[in-house]
Amino acid sequence: MAITRLKRKALRNKLKAKKRNFMLKHLLAKPVIKNVANLEKEDISTSKKGNKEKEANKEQLNKNIKEDKKEKESIA
Repeated sequence: MAITRLKRKALRNKLKAKKRNFMLKHLLAKPVIKNVANLEKEDISTSKKGNKEKEANKEQLNKNIKEDKKEKESIA
């Protein structure tokens, strides 16, 4: 019986070491930094234009919602 206990203990020790190594690698890993300089300026400018258009659409929707609320209040 003593033999099986030692085998189990050895397995537990190996699992602890494996877990510890994984956590160290995980905590010390550096995130990948993308190289933005390789992107073309056109791509960046088009994305900025797209963002401005989205904001304009949101503002228009908000105005429409406010107008609808006012109409409902005036009816009621």
